[in-house]
Amino acid sequence: MEGLFPYSSSTNNIANRSCFDSQESSKHHVIIMLIDALRADYVFNRNDSFYLKSIEKFEQNGKALSFKMRSHTPTVTLPRLKALLTGTIPSFWDIIYNYNSSKLELDNILIQYKRKYPLNKIIFYGDDTWIKLFPNDIFYRSNGLQSFFVTDFKEIDLNVTNNLYSELNKMNEWNLLIVHYLGLDHIGHAHGAFNYLIKNKLNEYDEIINLIYSKMNDNDILIITGDHGMADKGGHGGSSLVEINIPSVFVSHKFNKYKKEKKEYFQIDLTATLSGLLEISIPWNNLGILIDDVLENYYSNKKINLLKCLIDDNRRQLYNLLSDKYLSLYYSNDLQLIRDKAIQISNQQDLIKILLSIFIFCSSTIMLWYNIEKNSLFSIIVLIIYYLISGKMLISIGIGVFCFSIIVIIMNKKQKIDYKKKLDNKISNIFLMYYPLLHLISLFSSSFIEEEHQIWYFFLSTYLLLKTIEDKSFKILFMLILSRLIRSWNQTGNKWLHLTDIGDYLNAAENRSYLLIIHIISSIIFIYLLNKPRQYKISYFLPIIVIIYRWNLIG
Repeated sequence: MEGLFPYSSSTNNIANRSCFDSQESSKHHVIIMLIDALRADYVFNRNDSFYLKSIEKFEQNGKALSFKMRSHTPTVTLPRLKALLTGTIPSFWDIIYNYNSSKLELDNILIQYKRKYPLNKIIFYGDDTWIKLFPNDIFYRSNGLQSFFVTDFKEIDLNVTNNLYSELNKMNEWNLLIVHYLGLDHIGHAHGAFNYLIKNKLNEYDEIINLIYSKMNDNDILIITGDHGMADKGGHGGSSLVEINIPSVFVSHKFNKYKKEKKEYFQIDLTATLSGLLEISIPWNNLGILIDDVLENYYSNKKINLLKCLIDDNRRQLYNLLSDKYLSLYYSNDLQLIRDKAIQISNQQDLIKILLSIFIFCSSTIMLWYNIEKNSLFSIIVLIIYYLISGKMLISIGIGVFCFSIIVIIMNKKQKIDYKKKLDNKISNIFLMYYPLLHLISLFSSSFIEEEHQIWYFFLSTYLLLKTIEDKSFKILFMLILSRLIRSWNQTGNKWLHLTDIGDYLNAAENRSYLLIIHIISSIIFIYLLNKPRQYKISYFLPIIVIIYRWNLIG
């Protein structure tokens, strides 16, 4: 894992330089409306009926500036929120933490805002991931909503909207308002990106945007954006442009400029830009650059010195993240060049470590299967070389692998296990032995990663087929039939998700009776298995599996 996941150079330092010296409470309101899974074409593709018409109207009146943003993988909510708030590029480890979101420790927009304006009030309503990221009462008022009830298309957004309406009637009580809508993402997961429910939901958001704009004062600003996009089938794994491209729209009465040309930025560029609009320091680890069009329009009456200060601050902050070998970039006025180099550094993977890890994995597997008594010296030499190469970064891993290998060698010498004899040279056992290597090779293809379940289908079918050569039992034939049935029961992945499967057929209204019959038969089978002897331990897990399946089916 050490080489596969890029090393993060982020620190817990807090930025303390700002182009806004005044410590007085900011007089304007900033409203951030984050719509989960808002695709870029829901704003920019106006030849279709699936787009936000309110933004088109604001643009034509010169009151909105719209930009296409590109987010980085992983395209799930927690890493995208961290990117938006800190300006960093979270790693794939955050997918794991997405199910147990922890406090955000890095310097970020909300921490900077409370540092500079401790008396200002921040309000939040929506996805409870925000509450988990900021548990220490950073929000004056808040209501976090569970995001995993994907069949809730209406109530979860209605809750946010009702609270929003209430806050718009008492704007003197707060300064920064954040709302995170989940309904669009939920509809996408259930019905795809172009279902009529999507159109209704976009119309609903249009009404909300128009209401917010009607309540805004001259100095207030509304930012409408998404955390990630959405594939046509509703997923957002990050394998296509529609999954990583999102819109960012800035709306204010102060704007008086209509730009038809749509510049493209990275999602992390929102961090520096929001810092400028909130009049706070840019977070320490930020990799993004300022969107100068927004700041030029918003600070039109004092823009010359202020913009120069903001750009210099952004350049200096980005350079702090670069190593000494990029010293020449310090004098570059091209913020985009500096940003791209900083992003490149943050995303670098260590190929040598990856190859060493693969080699150690394969060699350890071979040592477990074969008699290594003759190869003991070779194994020790290889691991010593690896340990010396690894250095400080891999010292603990090097010691662990080295000690583990020594233990395996000692146990092998002591027990004198003949692994070749144990295998009995059965074809199916040989296939089992080499399958991990085949699976590892498949991971070098992004398509095989997206369709990994197909690899397992192939593995199961091949293994059972090889078993039929050794054993003519009808049980194996029956398992092959069940394997094929499972494959057709529910189409998953990306390429064949659109195909009709058995699950779709049974869920159709006219086929509910068949579904009921299958449930009754399956219940009888599970009751029978529960009464089998204790050696059938797996049967104790089957009722739990059925309950989970039925819960998802009904939900």
